[in-house]
Amino acid sequence: MLSNSKIKYLICVYKLSNGGGPVKSVDIANTLSVTKYSVFKILKYFAEIGLIEKQHYGQVHLTPEGIRKANSLYTEYVILYTFFTKYLNVSDEVAEDDAIACIGVLSSQSIDRISKHIFN
Repeated sequence: MLSNSKIKYLICVYKLSNGGGPVKSVDIANTLSVTKYSVFKILKYFAEIGLIEKQHYGQVHLTPEGIRKANSLYTEYVILYTFFTKYLNVSDEVAEDDAIACIGVLSSQSIDRISKHIFN
């Protein structure tokens, strides 16, 4: 299971890649307002577990497994983010943090019911 921090990074890579295209490490760092070294460490971990492919000083590419995992996490994120902003009227920043914190904690049944409530 990925930590909230790692989920945030993987969702960022997915969003920047538009679902699978190449991404620059510096763009990840700028988007998340973190250091390049933090990005380097996380990307090294993602490469070790098979979610990305990256050559030294090269662009990052999600693997097919990385795309599947990131898409799943991103879908849950969008559902929860929408619920928090639309129904609980929390700020975008709070909704983003709360949505990421809930991923992996809420059951798929709960997320499915939230989704049905939002999109029906």
